[in-house]
Amino acid sequence: MAKIHKLANRTKERQTFLEMVRAEHDCRILLIEGESGMGKSTLLRSFRQECQMLESVSYVAFDCKGLESLPAFLYQFLEDLGKENFPRFTKRIRQMDVGGVEFTGNDISGQNQISIALNPGVDAKGQEYRQEQLIEDFVEDLLAMSRRVVIIVDTFQEAHEPFQQWIGGRWLKTVARKLTNVVMVVAGHHVPDRNNLAWGDDCEYFSLNGIRDHQEWCVYAQHVGLGHFAEETIRALAICFQGKPSEVSQALHLVNEEWSA
Repeated sequence: MAKIHKLANRTKERQTFLEMVRAEHDCRILLIEGESGMGKSTLLRSFRQECQMLESVSYVAFDCKGLESLPAFLYQFLEDLGKENFPRFTKRIRQMDVGGVEFTGNDISGQNQISIALNPGVDAKGQEYRQEQLIEDFVEDLLAMSRRVVIIVDTFQEAHEPFQQWIGGRWLKTVARKLTNVVMVVAGHHVPDRNNLAWGDDCEYFSLNGIRDHQEWCVYAQHVGLGHFAEETIRALAICFQGKPSEVSQALHLVNEEWSA
């Protein structure tokens, strides 16, 4: 069983995520916005660990720092969820005639083939048509999966602009209107505009700020084995670092090391 990473507060965010995963929430798109040090990565790690504990859930996680393109995004699903779960999509690629070369192999070798299929060197209209065909088959394969699929995209601000536009436009619209078995989490210093007319009514948005309530930090200290700290000490650290999770947590552990030396 996965060990849930300890967090201070963020109760509402975790509750909303679990409700979405368990199909107990009206929305299936979750936007998490916050600057560095606000506990965003730790929160997303807890999301992934929750998914590992649920047998009826599969998940795919992306860090946009290393995600350069739409082909890389699509291929990650094949890697994590299994190519056998995408028969329409892989068949479409194998059957495409790209520059006189037909995809007739028994397997998809990687994202390069997806990239060639999406960008075959034809005119813009023809390229758009090919992409629509591929995405349609990809979506149908996802929709046919019996398990709940959770997609987590982190550091959204690091993605290339065209990919950001695709996620915030076509993809989230598809999640909201068609992919009823998919939960989509997008996190970063900035996230897609939650006022989007196509899917804005189908999302929950959270802005991560400093946790000023020292009582929350007292609970956190208990969870991580620092319950011997006096409440006033914890309160002083929370005030000093303006409740910024990364700094308060680091300070608690550093002070503990000094006192234990």
